Amino acid sequence: MRNLVVDRIELMFYNDIIISLLLLGITDILPANAMESVDEVKSLEEYSMEELGQWLNIDALAEEYEVEANILLEKIYADLHSEGVFSPFTNIDLGIDDSNEITPRTPPYFIQSQDSTMYLETGNPCASGVYPYVGCVAVHRVSTADKSPIFPFGSRIHYQNSSVDIDGVSYSDFDVTDTGDASFSRSIYWTDVYGGARTDAHYKMAILYGVKKVDFTWD
Repeated sequence: MRNLVVDRIELMFYNDIIISLLLLGITDILPANAMESVDEVKSLEEYSMEELGQWLNIDALAEEYEVEANILLEKIYADLHSEGVFSPFTNIDLGIDDSNEITPRTPPYFIQSQDSTMYLETGNPCASGVYPYVGCVAVHRVSTADKSPIFPFGSRIHYQNSSVDIDGVSYSDFDVTDTGDASFSRSIYWTDVYGGARTDAHYKMAILYGVKKVDFTWD
């Protein structure tokens, strides 16, 4: 069965294509109801909570991640309207299984089945002091008392047999530059991939990315 969130996001990209064709004056290949479709398109930030829930098919999405629908919807809606980080699947308790086995912090490092999520720009520098860039990730702090990253800043994360597509480019190697998920809701060796600016296309990308399990090495 197709993921209904995928169906909805594909519809939004279809509408983006219609808008582009209209701007170029190419109308002979458009369906008769093209203008009706365009009139209904608006930014996710303009959606009411009810509209956002319908767009996300929130009940199906909540079932996928084993969380109450209203809790997940409120989290995504709050992130969309926050001046802080947009990272819809961090700092929220999900029912999916997490791997919480502590890995010794001595080489060699190979870590399996850890959560991977995606976040967007905040306008602020990372915890390391640099501004985020595509190709960097956030990780957990060592503990609530120790604010240093669980992997030292400047470490290199290498996803094994998986990659992240951002604006048509595939990434599997990432620099550790930031920390996040202060509530430790994701697996211990979680990574939060930076996806770029806060645009509608990137909001959709981050939501569609969701929470993935990845294996990785780091050095």
